Amino acid sequence: MNNLINTTSYEFMNALRRKKTNNIISTVNEVILVPEDFEKEFYAEMEKNSFFRKYGTVFKAPKFEGVINTLTSTAIAEWIDENTLYPEISDDHSNMGVKSHKLAALVKLKNMFVDDTKFDIQKYFCREFARAFCRAEEKAFISGNGVNEPKGIITEDANVTTETEGEITTDDIIRLFFSLEAEYRKNGVFIVNDDTALKLRMLKDKSGRYIWDENHDTIFGKPVLISAYMPDAESGNKAVAFGDLSYYWIVERQPLAIKILTEKFAREDATGYAGSERLDGKLIREDAIKLLGVK
Repeated sequence: MNNLINTTSYEFMNALRRKKTNNIISTVNEVILVPEDFEKEFYAEMEKNSFFRKYGTVFKAPKFEGVINTLTSTAIAEWIDENTLYPEISDDHSNMGVKSHKLAALVKLKNMFVDDTKFDIQKYFCREFARAFCRAEEKAFISGNGVNEPKGIITEDANVTTETEGEITTDDIIRLFFSLEAEYRKNGVFIVNDDTALKLRMLKDKSGRYIWDENHDTIFGKPVLISAYMPDAESGNKAVAFGDLSYYWIVERQPLAIKILTEKFAREDATGYAGSERLDGKLIREDAIKLLGVK
């Protein structure tokens, strides 16, 4: 693992533009942690592009391996007499093993832009790395197997299966909706790909009304999120997920760090920037998300 170098914003910007600073004599083989202002801009861009980061739970746990404690509880309110004991509360304590999966991307930039002080190089890299990382994260958070990547929400078995082979009906969506416990339905979202979304848009209830609200992109009042990494609505696939994504935890182990490659693209008069982050992701309550499988 490379040594990570902390820098000020001024030193970091000089490093991006291949200029020497007091702390960084040479950027070759050195990995630079982005400064706080860059980190804030980068993760703001990530949240704009990732519904998992918008609806999920994101927190920092700056250790490369280990176990973190999880806690979910439901407080119960009851009407009681003056001298009656307060109602009991049930807590669910568990331990979740967390790994430090490394996600990396390479961005190349012509030196004419690198050397142009009017070019907003920080905004460019925030946007480019955020786009690349969001795509890779979303794919893993949906279908990752937990080996060298986070564990996704799609499990081996579906919770609800369509009644008709190769087809999703309104009744199937209703059964999926009510298969989720009420406490999870409150903040529930549907997750499908474009092809499945088109099929859901055509579904009607018994009164002949479309179940998809086009004005708000919701079904039964719950947002429908589109991901290219959800399976198609074909036999054997889990094509629709419905649940509370706040129970999907994204654990950031190391923020974005950049290695500057001054020689790799020298013949192209360009500079390479290898960005990486370390994180893990897991669903801490398996019953918080339900899957519709296609028969």
